[in-house]
Amino acid sequence: MTGPMLRGGGQLHIVDVHDVVSIRDPDGLLHRLVTLADGSRNTCELFAALAVDYPQLEEQDVLDAVRELTDAGIVEDVAREPGRRDDMRDAG
Repeated sequence: MTGPMLRGGGQLHIVDVHDVVSIRDPDGLLHRLVTLADGSRNTCELFAALAVDYPQLEEQDVLDAVRELTDAGIVEDVAREPGRRDDMRDAG
């Protein structure tokens, strides 16, 4: 899903040509995650970037959020593409 992201009322609204997806996002974490999830970072790198502003965040929170956003069609899982490093499970 590609399109502008709007925030309001504790919600993140992602606008597509035929659809608007609204997700509960009271602290802006998902908005920041979607912004960072541009395909250049694996989930370990996403966690590191988010932890600066959200110190209470745990690695599993990022994995769960990425899975939720992927299932909703908001982001794509590029970790499985050939030549791409995998997520936190391989970062160790």
